[in-house]
Amino acid sequence: LEPNNKAVQSSFTQYFLDADDADLWAEFKEMIEAVSENVKPVRQLKRTAETDLSLEDKDALKNFSENVTRVNDAMRFLQLLCEGHNDIMQGYILQQLSNSYSINLLEKIVSLIARFCKNHSAADACDTEEIVCLTHCFDLLNEATTRPNTRNQDFLAKSGIVQASERILKAR
Repeated sequence: LEPNNKAVQSSFTQYFLDADDADLWAEFKEMIEAVSENVKPVRQLKRTAETDLSLEDKDALKNFSENVTRVNDAMRFLQLLCEGHNDIMQGYILQQLSNSYSINLLEKIVSLIARFCKNHSAADACDTEEIVCLTHCFDLLNEATTRPNTRNQDFLAKSGIVQASERILKAR
């Protein structure tokens, strides 16, 4: 999927509407949660001297980095699906009505951002890897709300994203 490729974008959109792809959205959710749940312990490991890390610690750092890469790729994929004011996909990220169950990915993305930037000191602790992930998250949120998509905008306005963004902007 490349930027502005309406034909591929349309094919994915049609597939999502025709199939019960709930498991795919569950996978996106699990990828985001795998990063979100490990921010605090991984940050503690990142502050530890390399020579003091056990093999298990090194594996945890490697797994976290791999999970962040997967989330970045997923955010980019979803961003490309939403770009060009694709109202159907913008709405689909919020709610998948054609599936056996629905997952609000906007909520999960906001939760991830909030986890990275729980407070001012947490926002200050963001390293390059985390900033890249945050950038992908905000790029997706931008595409999911433009046109404007008022439903997604309303959701985000009530989600706590403004407060998390403020902490990011005030970070050193």
